[in-house]
Amino acid sequence: MVTYVKTVLSLILLGLLSSGTSVGAAEDQTEPRFEIRLKNISATSVVSLVADLGRLNIVAGDELKSKRVDVVERSISLQQLLSHITKDQNLVTRLDRGILLIGSQCRLSTFSEFPDQTAFRKPISVYFQSVASKVLAEVFAKVTGAPVNVLEINVQVPATLRLKDTSARDYMGAVATVQGWSVLLENGGIKFVPNGQLKKCGAPAVGFGTKIETAIASKLWTADRPCRVPTRKKCMPLEHYNLEELRPLGYIQSLSNPARFAIFEARDGLVYLARVGDYMGVNFGKILRITPTGLVIIELIQGPDGKWDEQLKTINYQ
Repeated sequence: MVTYVKTVLSLILLGLLSSGTSVGAAEDQTEPRFEIRLKNISATSVVSLVADLGRLNIVAGDELKSKRVDVVERSISLQQLLSHITKDQNLVTRLDRGILLIGSQCRLSTFSEFPDQTAFRKPISVYFQSVASKVLAEVFAKVTGAPVNVLEINVQVPATLRLKDTSARDYMGAVATVQGWSVLLENGGIKFVPNGQLKKCGAPAVGFGTKIETAIASKLWTADRPCRVPTRKKCMPLEHYNLEELRPLGYIQSLSNPARFAIFEARDGLVYLARVGDYMGVNFGKILRITPTGLVIIELIQGPDGKWDEQLKTINYQ
């Protein structure tokens, strides 16, 4: 196992995304830095955390593997994080149309051009830690109303992405780029085919005979697990799991803010962050403290006599 860093929340990178500056530029010394302690987390989850807390538009294809890494860093920036994660897998980053692409130099050499039609300008917002690419094609078809032909590509290959109010054409163009596809017009819709230009590279377009990782999600879904909190309209994500289904990976803390985020991996493979005051578990658990070694929560447990008692529970990082 290789030890690597992970971090979140980069105001500097947000500025880069809006200005079009190359991500490879020299790191600004004023960029926020973080203390991180994480154990056995996947690289795809790291990218998801960066995108989530940093509110960044990021798309990575199947070339980003879910390699497990550890994190022990007293002071690290977001640019350093991305550099370590990508270099470890021989990948690069490229900023195009406000989207940070992650993939091989080969696949990112050109952005897959996408037809410019009115329907393809509709905005799309998506967030997937690991999803089969066929789901992304289904999202595009649902938003635009255009048919999508994916018969010549392997749509089971996973992708990791977060996009906010991105046009459908840029959304699907980014996915096609990182997956090594080309986009063609077909009968009022689009057709994906392997990008023939990538044959010159060491990483050819994915075919049906290629061994691939399994995506966490293979279909669109909603958090429909029951929540026991009748006083709130919407439960927090961690309230849909039993505590036994949540594995604490560690914490992330900004050096300019004393508040810590605890990081959990759920039984289904999804990774979540939580802060003091958040609820978790099915017994009305509320996080009271997050420390360098674990966290303390308080639960409401109903006894045989029907009475409710508060119980403190300490959860140590693994």
